[in-house]
Amino acid sequence: MKRNWTEIGQELFKDNGATTEDGESLTKAGVEGAIDSLEWVDATVDQTLPAMPGMNIDEVVKELRIPYVTQLSYSCVELAPFGFYGIEGNYKNGRVRLYAIDCGTYVTPVCADHYQDNGEALAAAKQQRAAA
Repeated sequence: MKRNWTEIGQELFKDNGATTEDGESLTKAGVEGAIDSLEWVDATVDQTLPAMPGMNIDEVVKELRIPYVTQLSYSCVELAPFGFYGIEGNYKNGRVRLYAIDCGTYVTPVCADHYQDNGEALAAAKQQRAAA
């Protein structure tokens, strides 16, 4: 697994960047802790999510063109008051878990984990979608 941090997400970690409810500055270490605590659920065609996380996740998937979404995570209190989402998509050369922070008026992708494979995850995602 390889983790890449986004340039746009770096703005949240600057000295005058975002702070949590505890008044702590948002840090990469804090985001990594939140990633470790995420609980993933399988994404299904008829899935119902809470309104704001659901709409924001849909928009991230559309804007970033994440293909064959198979898992989601949207419940995380470690970064409160921010929302924190995980979206797993599958590509020809592996799968990606993208992590995004909901700042209230916008959602910023902060990092992604890349898992290399030979297309097995994509084939499984396509098969799962066809069966739905």
